[in-house]
Amino acid sequence: MKKKKLSIIQEAVLAQIPKGLESPVRSQDIAERTGLSTREVMAVISALIIDHGIPVGGGRTENRKGYFIVTNEAERQQATTPLKKTIVNMQQRIDHLEKIEL
Repeated sequence: MKKKKLSIIQEAVLAQIPKGLESPVRSQDIAERTGLSTREVMAVISALIIDHGIPVGGGRTENRKGYFIVTNEAERQQATTPLKKTIVNMQQRIDHLEKIEL
């Protein structure tokens, strides 16, 4: 499968994301540097991952919040574990909401 070419906006966002978990960059910082809104930055990051196969991870620990390019399996685990927990929580909310009597 041939990879799609990155748009100018996608290239601008990708250029702001460091490799590795040591110095992740927050979406607010990317937004300020690129002139995009934080929502737009998050949409671009989703496209980088889903449409282009670029391994952008998100750090959610107290001292390492922000986006980074995943460079090894340990970083992949650090990026995917919080996402998996969020999915479980969201599914629990959906299940309970659907059962509430109106």
